Amino acid sequence: MAPTSMLRRRAAVAAAAAIAIAVPLAATSPAQATPGTGQTRTITGIVKNADGTPAVGASVSYDNRLCDLSDDIDGTADDSGTVTTTTAGAFSFPAYATQCYTVSVGGPALYQGQLDLMPVLAAGTSGAVFTLATMIDLDLTVPGLPLGTPVQPYVPVNVYGKTRWYAIGSGSTDAAGKVTLSVVAGYRYALRTARSVDYYSQYLGGGVSTPSLSGGAGTFVAPSTGTSFARTLTAKKSSPVVVSLANVDVGASVSTISWASLDLYGAGSDTTTSATSITLRGLVPGRNYISLSGSHGADNVFGEKHDVVVKDGTTTPVTTSITASVAGTDLSSSTSSFVVSASGTFQVGKKLTASTTFTGPAAPFAGAAGTTIRYFWLSGTYSGSGADLRLVGEGTSYTIPANQAEDDLLFVFAFISAPGQETGTGTGIAWVAPTLLPLIGSTSTYPTATIAVGDSPFPSALPAVSGKAAVGQTLTASPGAWSPRPAGFRYQWSRSGKAITGATARTYRATAADVGKTLSVTVTPVMPGHAVRSVTSAPTAAVAKATAKVAAKLARKKVKHGKKAKVTVKVTAAGVTPSGRVTVTFGKKKVTKALEGGKVTVASPKLKKRGKVRVKVAYQGSATVTTATLAAKKAKKLTVKVR
Repeated sequence: MAPTSMLRRRAAVAAAAAIAIAVPLAATSPAQATPGTGQTRTITGIVKNADGTPAVGASVSYDNRLCDLSDDIDGTADDSGTVTTTTAGAFSFPAYATQCYTVSVGGPALYQGQLDLMPVLAAGTSGAVFTLATMIDLDLTVPGLPLGTPVQPYVPVNVYGKTRWYAIGSGSTDAAGKVTLSVVAGYRYALRTARSVDYYSQYLGGGVSTPSLSGGAGTFVAPSTGTSFARTLTAKKSSPVVVSLANVDVGASVSTISWASLDLYGAGSDTTTSATSITLRGLVPGRNYISLSGSHGADNVFGEKHDVVVKDGTTTPVTTSITASVAGTDLSSSTSSFVVSASGTFQVGKKLTASTTFTGPAAPFAGAAGTTIRYFWLSGTYSGSGADLRLVGEGTSYTIPANQAEDDLLFVFAFISAPGQETGTGTGIAWVAPTLLPLIGSTSTYPTATIAVGDSPFPSALPAVSGKAAVGQTLTASPGAWSPRPAGFRYQWSRSGKAITGATARTYRATAADVGKTLSVTVTPVMPGHAVRSVTSAPTAAVAKATAKVAAKLARKKVKHGKKAKVTVKVTAAGVTPSGRVTVTFGKKKVTKALEGGKVTVASPKLKKRGKVRVKVAYQGSATVTTATLAAKKAKKLTVKVR
């Protein structure tokens, strides 16, 4: 197989990783006045050093663009130039009244409280303040990292309204693993190393994934003072892959694609020096695709292996094998192409569907027996030197997740296979975030849209309340059945239609304030990235008072003539401690006392008449508890004998 076929395969993936800056499309500029005339407005500002002093003689570059940021203005309508700040650090340049301008002061600078690479100012802006960022040298040591390994620092910078990691230079290690890099004093930074021998491309202190802009693994903060500082970090190795080869001559090209990270920083193909094996080093941990192209005698041959799993943090080899076979080049010919595209709605939860059109010598294989297409969906962010992409889905369709809008780019990558043919590849742009368009240039051919929130889940069974609607009783909310199934639910209880402050659990215990009122619960599904629709249950019956039960016990069943009898009364109710008053009748004489903690001891008047005295007990109830008397059977036994 011709070496160019392997290069085309790698180029398809490389295009996905670098298209945002490597393939800007020509834009149609709006008609404007010739620069130098008709500029009726100005843009003014001041540039300061980090210590607040004026930045005298600083170069300020400007360039006009559409104010919706969708495109630069080029050609005869271009209005760009450079001015130099005065002794007061001030600058000024003329501007067209209806246009906006990117303004650069030669590097990262603080503008409106954050690092900004190229703020966009509208014509007529005055008093814009830029504070030059202070650079500080990082003396980095990565023990064991081979001589000449590229290392690239990144800082979070606002670019056209979105903060993203941005590369600010690079360096290469010496024989001791040392390199000096420049970062921004007092700010967060990340460090990426290229593939080198057993070390895979990675963010030091993190891994292959792009670090979070808010900090965490793989991020560090530079000192805010001084001219330099030192840091020692450790790079991780991955398991070598020993590939046994068959039916191929020496000098074949071996290429790899890692689905965990498609940044391609430091990536490249390897060339076999043996006809029977090759050891691949520094591959990214996780699933890898390995392809082989070369010759076997007079024949062009090709072989591939999907899903070779590379291990992290170990040098124990992984083994696999590739047997090459004679393959035609119709699918990989320079005159063949595959138009890979995706269609669908840019909304969370909706599906995008991939399709491929065959052209050139590959056209007869479209739909032919044995022709297969394997799709891989790649998503990621632009980082100033390309795009960090990762595998997010496989298959013909891709369901847009809730976090899709956190990325800038979505690609669909296709492997096209046919009997007797070398595998062909194609890449399609499935989606570009609107915030990335200013870096690309034109909107004419890129599928772009703000990712819409997903549809709200809908209940097939409505929320309901179970339990007794009475003071002290616990009611429980059933959320119902929803489709699609949410991650969880939020609850809000209401009393006769008005929300009860703090009642947000799945259960609710009825209180005195609920007596005579109905209770209901509003259920809200929790589903990130989706609109949500709250649904309220049917109301309960009016909340009843708690049912009281009365118990009584005589201190003594016999008392002497002229003495007092005593009875202890206890009133209970489910879920509440009754309050209020109890009336005890000794014969014909009544004594009323208030409950304390649901109990009270009541003494009779002096009992002067000998014989049996019947005792009756009645609880008068309260705002939360019903009235009650001692049960009849127990009341019959509540008798005092006076001697």
